[in-house]
Amino acid sequence: MAKLDLSKYADFVPAPEFFESLPEIAGNELNGLGEPDIRPPDPILWHADTSTSPFGDLQKWYQKSVGLSVGAKSHRMANVEFRKKPLSPVAEEGLDWTAEEWAANIKKAAIEECEADAVGIVRIDPNWIFDTI
Repeated sequence: MAKLDLSKYADFVPAPEFFESLPEIAGNELNGLGEPDIRPPDPILWHADTSTSPFGDLQKWYQKSVGLSVGAKSHRMANVEFRKKPLSPVAEEGLDWTAEEWAANIKKAAIEECEADAVGIVRIDPNWIFDTI
C-alpha cells in the first residue's frame, strides 16, 4: 500500500471554532481507555441525537461549516435519505445455506451491489456494539 503524502497539509491550521467545539473529555477516555474492565463503546460522532454526546457541539459545528461543502453535504444528505428508508420485512422462512455459502453470498452482494472493495467476516463481539443508541 502506498504511503499517504501529508506534506501538502503541513501548513494546515484548523478553524478556531473547531477547538472551541471540542469537549473536555477525549474519545479514548470516553470509551474506557485504561479502565480495568472491557465494555461496549459509547457514541462519539455521527449519531442522530447530538444532545447526548460530549462531541455534539463539534458535530453541529461540522455540519454547519465543513459539512456544507458540496461534496460533504451531498454525501450526508444521501445518508439521511438512506436512513429514512424502511427496513425490509423479515423473511418468513430462513435460507438453508452453509456457513461457506453465507460467506460467499455476502461477499458477492457487498462487492457487486454495495461497492465494497473487500469483505471480511468475523464472529461478532458484543463489546463492539454501541449500547446507548
